[in-house]
Amino acid sequence: MASTQDKLREQAETVRGRLGEAAGELAAKADLKQRTRKTAADVKRVVDDKTPEGVRHAAGRAGHAAGRAARTGKKRPVPTATVFGGVGLALLLLVFRRARTRVRGH
Repeated sequence: MASTQDKLREQAETVRGRLGEAAGELAAKADLKQRTRKTAADVKRVVDDKTPEGVRHAAGRAGHAAGRAARTGKKRPVPTATVFGGVGLALLLLVFRRARTRVRGH
C-alpha cells in the first residue's frame, strides 16, 4: 500500500512540475508589455542597420529640436498661449472686417 501512495505522490509532483512550466510559458506569452518591447527593439535594430548614417544623424538632430521646442512650450505656457490667442484674435478681426466691407460695398 505504501508503494501505491508513493507512486501517486510522485505522479502528483510530476504533474505539478508540468503545470508550473505551462503556467510560466503562458505568463511569458501573456506579458504583452515585454513582448512589445522585444519587438520594438528588433524593429529598431533592423531599421538602424538599413538606414544610412547621414539620415540617422539628421533624424536625431530633428528629434532633439522637437524635444527642445516641446519643453520650451511647457516651461512658458502663458507666452505661448498669448501668441496663439493673439493670432486667433487677429484672424477673427480680419474676418469681421471683410464681412463689414462686403456689406458696405453692396
